Amino acid sequence: MQFGTFPAEWGASRMVGLRNLAGEFVVGTKLMLIALLFGHLISMQIAAAGPLVSAWLEWRGQATMRDDTAEAGRRIAWQSIYGLVIGVVLGLVLVVAAMMVGTRDYTNVVSRFYSRVWWGGWELVTSLVVMLIYVLRW
Repeated sequence: MQFGTFPAEWGASRMVGLRNLAGEFVVGTKLMLIALLFGHLISMQIAAAGPLVSAWLEWRGQATMRDDTAEAGRRIAWQSIYGLVIGVVLGLVLVVAAMMVGTRDYTNVVSRFYSRVWWGGWELVTSLVVMLIYVLRW
């Protein structure tokens, strides 16, 4: 795929999009980026909030002697792990797709704050390991 813009007769010459190998404009590039960003943010929010809800449900299940509450906590803990992995993958796909479209905002941010991105990556790995230990010890 090659970079391209809307035809001038459409009155939107500054909008960025992709052209396929035949030179035809592929509509919906920005929509694709928005969908990827939405999926990434939802997945990361599940990964962030899930451990708190899971720990509360585990505690509540033990306090009330209800196995179904503790089992719900365990399922939420696994979904948090899935959310973290899916969120990271969607985030990486989003960066690659944004670079293909020509949006350089992501690369500018990463180059300015490289150490924060580096430590953020280690934070994600640590979070994944801790959640796996938490779920597997259950």
